[in-house]
Amino acid sequence: MREQGRVGYLQLAATVMVVAGCVSEPSSENARAAEQSGAETRKVVARVNGEPIYGDQLQPAVANNLAQLGRHGARTDNTELVEPLQARQLNDLIGNLLVYQESKKRTIENMDEKVNQRVKGREEKYGAGQGMAGYWKTRRRSMGGLRESLKARIRVDEYLKEQGVLEPEIPEDRIREMYDVDPKSFSTTETVRVSHILIAVDGQAGTEEKQQARQKAEQIREEILAGGDFAAMAKAHSDCKTAPKGGDLGHIKKGYMAAAFDEVAFSLEKDNVSEVVETRFGYHVIKAVDRKPARLIPYEEMRDFLKTYLQGEESKKKLAAHIAELRKKSEIEILLK
Repeated sequence: MREQGRVGYLQLAATVMVVAGCVSEPSSENARAAEQSGAETRKVVARVNGEPIYGDQLQPAVANNLAQLGRHGARTDNTELVEPLQARQLNDLIGNLLVYQESKKRTIENMDEKVNQRVKGREEKYGAGQGMAGYWKTRRRSMGGLRESLKARIRVDEYLKEQGVLEPEIPEDRIREMYDVDPKSFSTTETVRVSHILIAVDGQAGTEEKQQARQKAEQIREEILAGGDFAAMAKAHSDCKTAPKGGDLGHIKKGYMAAAFDEVAFSLEKDNVSEVVETRFGYHVIKAVDRKPARLIPYEEMRDFLKTYLQGEESKKKLAAHIAELRKKSEIEILLK
């Protein structure tokens, strides 16, 4: 964790997928797939307490995982890879369905009110009206379908909270211990926020063309030093895609830009404008807008993040153990071949 959350956020995101998103409302998923393919043609790959899991529920998860592996060079037609992946994904679907089945046995108080709150949350995120219309379209759902989906999610969330799976208590000393093992790992690197104006020139350009480009950059710099607005000059003259934003590159770390650019950017004082800098992209005029020095993030700032991370890790363990117990008392038939 050289920066806040570099590793933790990735692992925590995976935890959220496993725990908070562990159940995808199997009943409504079955109904949608049945409409698309016809129930009589669907292949049953497993039954959980008599309830089927279909191949068209399994396939998207398998395909997504294969696509990810393919991007890393794996052969996705290799049966030694595909078959274990199918088995693992089916195992996850079985766990999801077991939790969902148990959650349906509970009566949830104030269900409509809780659904309305979640619908409001999505409207705030995606925008009411056309925003929500787009949300429904991409998920092939109507408002009625969304409400049913949210009811299922609420049942699962309430059930997992009841079982102590979601948001488990983490002792303060355990949070502190995670920080104290290596406080230096909770640090940020130095960054500088810069804007630049690029006068692009092809690397194969001749001496005269390069000289003209440099002269243009020099002239722009002189106008800025004489009082010209840097952002306005960038919008008018820069060949970089950041031109519409006034040349703003945001905060950059060392090594993000070309070496010559980096050297100058990190040597500038705030609000200073550089000499013309040459890189393989052309000629740059750089302005330092802000600086953030490297620093050790104190425990007080890291505590909530570490607590959330540890809760996620604990939730994964508790969920796995709980599903294992549910499996012991359930009738599960695997039909995948």
